[in-house]
Amino acid sequence: MYGESFSNAKQITSNKEFAELVMTKVRQARTEIFIDTFTLEFDSFGQVLLSELEYSCQRGIRVCCLIDASGSRNFINDHPALFTKLETAIRVRNFRPPQENYIVFDRQLAIVGSHNLCEQHDHSGSLGTSVSRIVIGTAAAELAEDFELTWREAG
Repeated sequence: MYGESFSNAKQITSNKEFAELVMTKVRQARTEIFIDTFTLEFDSFGQVLLSELEYSCQRGIRVCCLIDASGSRNFINDHPALFTKLETAIRVRNFRPPQENYIVFDRQLAIVGSHNLCEQHDHSGSLGTSVSRIVIGTAAAELAEDFELTWREAG
């Protein structure tokens, strides 16, 4: 579906670079942030991310987050109050492999790949290394449209 658009995209394999990029783009967002992820945890990364997303909501940005029922079960089970206390809208759904995680910012830029929204540790050369890509333009806008459809279905 987006393969051609992603073929020339910048790849991110460093978990540190991924985390820094996500936080920077959350802070720079102007209208909306759409997140579709397998795993969201309330660990050191997840707490900071949720705080930044809440700040975004306070700036008037629409923030919607879809999380997987299985991959995010610790977050769902351990922090159910966050679903009603946060301004960030969170819905639970079931991922369908081989779906990738993605975050779309203002329908103009997206980060797509296997990085989850939790603490991740770099393991140089391991087969389990996460890879994400930065995509812009039409591919990001198409992801936003797909997100909107999935968001409605999950509601």
